[in-house]
Amino acid sequence: MTQPELPEDAGSQPNAFTYFTNISIIFPVISAILIFSVYLLGFVVFNVHISEYGYFLNDVFSPRSVIAGLVFFFYIACFSAFAGRYAVLARTQVAEDIAFLRSLGCGTFWQGVKFAESQIKIFVFLALSTLFFCSFTVATEYDFLILVVMALWFLIIYPMDVANWDLSKPRLFVSVSLAHGFTVITTLAYVLVKDENFRAVALSYFGIFVVLNMVLDSFERYRITRDRVFYTVIFASIFLLSTAAGFGALVYDRVSYRIGGGTPVKADLYLGPDAGDKMGMSDGELARASIYYMEDNLIVLKSENEVVYLVKGEDIRLLRLYPEKIPTVGERLTSFLVRAAREGNKISTD
Repeated sequence: MTQPELPEDAGSQPNAFTYFTNISIIFPVISAILIFSVYLLGFVVFNVHISEYGYFLNDVFSPRSVIAGLVFFFYIACFSAFAGRYAVLARTQVAEDIAFLRSLGCGTFWQGVKFAESQIKIFVFLALSTLFFCSFTVATEYDFLILVVMALWFLIIYPMDVANWDLSKPRLFVSVSLAHGFTVITTLAYVLVKDENFRAVALSYFGIFVVLNMVLDSFERYRITRDRVFYTVIFASIFLLSTAAGFGALVYDRVSYRIGGGTPVKADLYLGPDAGDKMGMSDGELARASIYYMEDNLIVLKSENEVVYLVKGEDIRLLRLYPEKIPTVGERLTSFLVRAAREGNKISTD
């Protein structure tokens, strides 16, 4: 005789009300943590940047902190979208691709080619992250070369990927991808030598990639325990603060001030008699300076002779600002061709 099926306790089953109740509890907590992180990391970024000029921001919740924090989060987002994503997914993808080549009877040579291509892709995705960040924030002169190389190879590789040549013709696809990687690395090396701003961002991203890869490798090699996760969270928090400090010291002063960065604003200023005498200016003289910080009644500026001054706003009679001009891709390409032609003429003359 079979036992009748008893209805399950309705209270033990998750329902829509419970789901949305949990969301309503968790979402404000996560939002509060993210907002506080933006302020805190922005406070670190801006203070590390401005400390070079003998000034410190005391208010964690100032507008300067949130703007610097948002710029830093965009910096991290650009890394995560390309290089960070590849660091997380590459191990599984490369193992699957090598196993697929092995199943097709490809020998050790082609498996080695695939492994080399996967390692070269690290620099391809680092270049993509750097290119994306610099395109919106940092004035660079040679990043368009990376853009041109990426665009040209996209027109070649993407149709091959859509046609599933990675499955039907894996040897050809890997060879083309490897050639693409070598082209990007060659172009990247040239840009790193020529462009200081691009080099600063790319090298900082490379440091983050190395640390992230070490953490992922430790999780893969050793058993995940509660203690390991706890200490990893603490390490990640310290590393994030250190990354914010490094960003403030190496990158933030290269970010355009039009989006909240730390690049100085070129200006002409006419000071009152007292402040002018202290700066060695005669009455009625306009001085050229670079403004690094301007808020409330304080201006941090550097004169043409590289002397830093903290000037009160009330001491300034006239202030004329020169807006920053970021050249377009076409203008940078024209400038590059002109410089290349001049260097070529110089070499031929010598």
